[in-house]
Amino acid sequence: MIKLNKRETATVLAALRYFQRQPRNVVRGSLIQLHFDDVEPLSDEQIDSLCERINTDHEPKVLKKPLGKRAKRLLNKDGYLTVIVPLDFDELLGAGVEGLDDILDGLILGDDVSGFLSDISWKVVGAKKGALLLEVTACPEGTDFDE
Repeated sequence: MIKLNKRETATVLAALRYFQRQPRNVVRGSLIQLHFDDVEPLSDEQIDSLCERINTDHEPKVLKKPLGKRAKRLLNKDGYLTVIVPLDFDELLGAGVEGLDDILDGLILGDDVSGFLSDISWKVVGAKKGALLLEVTACPEGTDFDE
């Protein structure tokens, strides 16, 4: 997979949106002849979906220590953070599902950030050396990142 910097991403998104908004029989006709010999162009809905993936898809960072104020750098455009969190089986069993949000808050942000994670969602993406690997997406609302 190719990695794009912010400027490249913005250019690709702008080109996709430009293509999407052109009348099908005017600009699209000439572009289709140039680039779509053996494949069908994406529909408007498929372009929307691709743009969303480009905006949000990235390889989540595997958490080795709490992010603290560094979490701000990993927020996506909607203000969410996605990381892979190794969680010890015993720690998970001790907390139960009800206490998992608090544990994830501490593991991801740490004690040096005053705040909490909200809108937490997680899924198990693997296991390694006695730990579950959870992909966690959350919004660090109420955090004091601007110190």
